[in-house]
Amino acid sequence: MSTVRQNFSNATPSLTGSMFSLHDFNEARKFFQIIFDRYVPGWEHNPVGLMGELWKSEGEPAIERLIDIARVIYDLDRGISRESMPALEHKVKQLLNCKDRDQFEELFTEMRIGAFLAVHAGTILCEPLAQPLNYKSRKQPPSPDFGIILPGWDALIEVTTLKVGALDDWDHALTIIKKRLEAAVNKAGLMKEIEIRAPLSVRAHELTKQGLISLIDKMRQEPDGLTEIKLGPATAKIIWRQVVVVNLPAGAIERDGFPIVPRPTKEHFGAIVAEGVTVLSAFASRVVPILDPNPEELFVASIRNVLKGKRKQFPDEIKNPSILIIQPRALHLSPDYLRYLIVERIWPKLDYDWLTGIGVFQSNSTYSYGVNAPRPKVTITWNPKAEVPRTKALHDLFENNVYFINGERIDTPQ
Repeated sequence: MSTVRQNFSNATPSLTGSMFSLHDFNEARKFFQIIFDRYVPGWEHNPVGLMGELWKSEGEPAIERLIDIARVIYDLDRGISRESMPALEHKVKQLLNCKDRDQFEELFTEMRIGAFLAVHAGTILCEPLAQPLNYKSRKQPPSPDFGIILPGWDALIEVTTLKVGALDDWDHALTIIKKRLEAAVNKAGLMKEIEIRAPLSVRAHELTKQGLISLIDKMRQEPDGLTEIKLGPATAKIIWRQVVVVNLPAGAIERDGFPIVPRPTKEHFGAIVAEGVTVLSAFASRVVPILDPNPEELFVASIRNVLKGKRKQFPDEIKNPSILIIQPRALHLSPDYLRYLIVERIWPKLDYDWLTGIGVFQSNSTYSYGVNAPRPKVTITWNPKAEVPRTKALHDLFENNVYFINGERIDTPQ
C-alpha cells in the first residue's frame, strides 16, 4: 500500500499566527496550477530545484514562502504589458528550475520589485529598451529590468544584488555552522536560542565534531550561557538561552484567539506557542558580524563596482529618470548604513549623474502575524546631482505610497 506524501497541493496547514490565511493558501494553490498548466505542464508531479524543495516540504514556513511567491507572480501577471509576457514566462521557468540559492533569491527579488511596480504604477514593461523580447537570441540590447508609465516622464528601473565578497563568505560559513548547531540541538532534545558573534574571517570547517559535542554538553549543563570557540584565524562568541514556550491546551486558539506571546527583545528573540502538543526540542538563531574598526571602504568599493557594472543598462541617449534598486546579499548589512554610504560617498562624485536615485530593498524577515519585523519595502536615496532629476510622480510612488494606472494617478489600487 503506497502512501501519499504531503506537498503544497494536498497540505492542510493551520497557519496559526501567520500573516497569511487559509484563503490565501487556497488562492495560491489555485494560481500555481494555472501557472503550471500555462508554462510547465506537470511540474507539480515532478517538482525540481529550490521551488521543488519548498513544494515538497511539510513545514508551514515553506507553505508561507510559497504563498508569498504566488502573490508576487500573480501581481506580475496582472500588471505586465502584453509585449512583456515572454519575460514573465522566462522568469517563471527560471524560478521553477533554479537550483542555486543565491540565483534564486536574486531572481525572486527582481520579480518582487516588479510586482511592487505593477501594483503601484499599473502596466509595466520588462526590459523596455530590448523590445521585442527574444530570449533565444544572445544579441538583445542592454536594458534596465523595468519601465513604468508615470505622469510627466516615464521611468526606468534596474534591480540588482549588492555582493560584498567578505560578507558573502561569512554568510556562507555561518549558514553551515547554524545548520550543524540546529541538528545537534534537536538531536540532544534541547530548546535553545543561539546568538553567534563572529569576525569576517571565521571558518566553518574549523568547528570540529568534538568541539560541537563539547558545546552541546555545556548547553545541557547550563540553561543560559556563553563560550568562545576558535574557528580558523577568528574566535567566535556563542551565547545561548532557553527558548520561551507558551503551552496551551488543544483547541485553545480556536476558542480564545491567538495568545499574547512574549515580544522579542534584544536578549530573547525566540518564542514558541504549542497547542495541545509537547515540544521536545526547539532551535532559534541569529548571527552578528564583528567588523573591522573601519569597514567602510570595503562596502563603498562594492557599491561602486555594482554601479560600474550597471552603467551600460542606461544608454546615454535615453533621457528618463533612472533608478537602481539594490538588495544587499548579506542581510546583516543595514539599509540605513547603505543609505548613509550612498549620500556621503557616492552622490558627491559626478560619475553617477546618470542615476536619478538608488533604492535599497528590504525583504521579509518573518511571515508571523503581529511580529514587529520589517516587511518588504524600497527606500530611495535621491541623487542631488542627477542629470534627470526625480519627478513628483516618482517621488509620490516610492515615498507616499501613491498609485498610478496608464500614467494617471488613482486613489486606490485596481
